[in-house]
Amino acid sequence: MNAPDVHFAEDHGFHNLPKMLTVDSNAIKFLELFLDNDIVQLMVDGTNKGACQTKASKSCDYYSKSWVDVTVPEMCAFTGIHL
Repeated sequence: MNAPDVHFAEDHGFHNLPKMLTVDSNAIKFLELFLDNDIVQLMVDGTNKGACQTKASKSCDYYSKSWVDVTVPEMCAFTGIHL
């Protein structure tokens, strides 16, 4: 079965971009619209809180002993790799 021939009369692409974005902006700038520093900080806080709870309940565990709190730049790098 063939797809119907559809013609769009409207312009395509981005419209009403925030001033921080231009048509030449990279993907990171676009992602920052959704994952701003406040959201990333929540991710960092949650990760570190979970690690703290694990350290308290499994103090002899290798990973608990060697845990170092995550930072915002580390979380940004981690998220970027997984996207």
